Amino acid sequence: MRNISLEDYLLENGLLTRAQIEEIKPLVDEGKGITTDKILAERGLVSEAMIVRAKSSLKGYEIVNVDEAEYDPNVVKLLTREQALKYHCIPVKYDEFNPNLLMVVMEDPESWVANDDLRLITGLEIISYIGEPSAILKKIEELYPDPNLKTVQAEPKKKAIPTVSANGMERYDVSEEWAHSGIIKAGNFYYLGYCVGNVGGTIEEQINGAFDHMEKRLAMVGLTLENVIQMDCLFRDVWNIPVMEAIIKKRFNGKYPVRKSIQTNFAHVGGPNGLLFQVDGVAYAEK
Repeated sequence: MRNISLEDYLLENGLLTRAQIEEIKPLVDEGKGITTDKILAERGLVSEAMIVRAKSSLKGYEIVNVDEAEYDPNVVKLLTREQALKYHCIPVKYDEFNPNLLMVVMEDPESWVANDDLRLITGLEIISYIGEPSAILKKIEELYPDPNLKTVQAEPKKKAIPTVSANGMERYDVSEEWAHSGIIKAGNFYYLGYCVGNVGGTIEEQINGAFDHMEKRLAMVGLTLENVIQMDCLFRDVWNIPVMEAIIKKRFNGKYPVRKSIQTNFAHVGGPNGLLFQVDGVAYAEK
């Protein structure tokens, strides 16, 4: 366990610049739940997976891949859907050597409130592990179906609430501060702009981070990367195109969009060592 802050860890490992840290500091409000890690993830500066890895390194908690964990139905019955959502946690299994210990994956394993409440609810001692917040929420939806939706055919992904124009266009992920929309639906087409992530990391990390950001915006309207039909790929060094192509082959499942690649100087904090890659795009859906 290391006694440094998350910001210092990310700075030390080249995942953030000092300018970026100073930029987000005024936005943090722990009392309102606006934490550094949430701001970083929302802005696409550092991926959720990287934040979890950083926290685990600092706090000494083991990371559990929620998608690959095994679930005992009897363990799942110890919590209700509401409790799992309240404490942002998933009960994984009993300790094989001690049935009085319950192994739980949480967003914040150090939350003494959550751990104490879970002890009272289950009557068991809790062993906490750390997991990605979005993966935990996804697994809660799988393990604890919403009883109110039993008679309704729910969409694969819950749509975000858009800002709807008089002409029927829908705007999502609107930023008043930056004066732009993250994704706009016009007819059957969806236009995505300024997808970036892991700024300050390697080119591989930034390309994956940008596609993570694009994937997150597509999820707001129930789409995936396979719905993308066109992309504009902006590089600080266009000779990194082969790196991007290898990543596209892994992430788009053979459903490749048309694209063009452009070299540019980004107007972004961090200068030459900051933003290396950005992707904009167009997606299509029949509905």
